[in-house]
Amino acid sequence: MNIAGGPYLGGNFWVSPEGDGFSQTASDEDGDMIADLPFNITETNYDYLSLVFGKISEKKPKVRKGTVAIIQSKPG
Repeated sequence: MNIAGGPYLGGNFWVSPEGDGFSQTASDEDGDMIADLPFNITETNYDYLSLVFGKISEKKPKVRKGTVAIIQSKPG
């Protein structure tokens, strides 16, 4: 489980104290807890796998063709 309560162990979580950060406001129509649209970090850099804040989903996310999952393991 990630910091946003979802199933992915990788991804970035973009929040602000005001509650209007990208991960707090982005849409997630398919419920996979990955934002439907990429986050524009700079003019030429995008985060295509931004996490979204939400409730823990009981359904398994669909694997998208061409999607890469980054999984971190515990050291040791």
